[in-house]
Amino acid sequence: MENTEMLKRLLQDSGKGDSKLLKYIEEGNEEDVQKLIAKRLVGAITALEVLEVKEALSEILPFISQAYIAKTYFKKSRAWFTQRLNGNEVFGVKASFDSESLLVLIDALKDMRNKMSSAIDGLESIKGFDVTAQAVMDGSLTPDTLAEYYGAEIGE
Repeated sequence: MENTEMLKRLLQDSGKGDSKLLKYIEEGNEEDVQKLIAKRLVGAITALEVLEVKEALSEILPFISQAYIAKTYFKKSRAWFTQRLNGNEVFGVKASFDSESLLVLIDALKDMRNKMSSAIDGLESIKGFDVTAQAVMDGSLTPDTLAEYYGAEIGE
């Protein structure tokens, strides 16, 4: 096996000697060494992906409903969503968002963004919003100001 001694030394020198991997190396079991290394790499990649998703969502997680997203967009439970978000182990495998579910999550967030934008537009279009808001901020809101803006007199 090529580089067996170097790999063995690296594992021992790192202070994190992996007994299973060392055993396979010592036995000359190249196939199991490759499988175990591949499994560990997949686990490391999954962990990085989980961290990237969590980091990307970190600012909005406190105020979004994970249960709503899971149920509405994935047709799954909140537990399913949080397992992937946190990289929990499910049936012996670290859960994460696969490519397809990541696209669903992106579409869900875009849909929620559009709904919030529509709600903001609706609120801003309420008659008198800008005048009333400005009047409240500068302290000039009086019954006469409101009556003047709405074209009526108070008490009519």
